[in-house]
Amino acid sequence: MSRPSIAKKVVSSIKPDMEFDARRKRSDVSLSAQGRTVVLKVKAGDVAAFRATLNTYTRLIEVSRGLIENGKGSTRNG
Repeated sequence: MSRPSIAKKVVSSIKPDMEFDARRKRSDVSLSAQGRTVVLKVKAGDVAAFRATLNTYTRLIEVSRGLIENGKGSTRNG
């Protein structure tokens, strides 16, 4: 992230998804902003749950960052 405030905005934009995800309980997720970095911690009971959670949150972070920085969606496909 180019500025610390962007990392905080990304974290705050994803918090509602974390609350919804917490009801499923296949994984535990922690998300925080440390300076210009978004820190994602995932604990899961199995590899499939870990991979699915990691993929979901990686995508959410990427899309949120793209929207905040550029006013666009995912930067992966333009």
